[in-house]
Amino acid sequence: MIDQGFTTHIDTATKRLSTVAVKVKKQFEDLETAADNSKNEFESRQGFFKTYEDTYDTQSRKLKENVNNAMAKVLSDTTDKLDEVGSDLSYKLAKQLSWKVTTMLGAVCISIMLLTFGSAWLFIPSKADIAERRANYAVLEKYQVADNVGKGTDGYYADVITSTCFKGREGKTWCKFR
Repeated sequence: MIDQGFTTHIDTATKRLSTVAVKVKKQFEDLETAADNSKNEFESRQGFFKTYEDTYDTQSRKLKENVNNAMAKVLSDTTDKLDEVGSDLSYKLAKQLSWKVTTMLGAVCISIMLLTFGSAWLFIPSKADIAERRANYAVLEKYQVADNVGKGTDGYYADVITSTCFKGREGKTWCKFR
């Protein structure tokens, strides 16, 4: 009986263990299948991403080359056009404005010369006036150039401070009188 009870217990445990082993084996198989499916899905998606990355790199490189080529062409065309317009404009401008500029500069120069000679004629006395002023000391009194010049019986005299006098060239004495 003990043997039979023990055997029954072992058989029951073996059946349960077999059932558990079958379920575990089934779960391992399911896990293995799921792992294979995940691996295949990952590899297919990885391939898609790799293709996308390669396509993106290729397109980016082509776009960069196209932009650089377009910028170089625009820069070259702009430079050529500006050179063409600039040379045309400068030639036409010089041709059309040269006589105008010459006339204006000539008029300005003539105006400056006339103003200079006119002001000299107005403000600089003639040689005859200068000689007359030098000969006539009465002008000093009249225009009050020197306060202390007066007319004496035989000519004009100046009140001077003798401490400011000095001997000049030709032995003449010069004194400060104002």
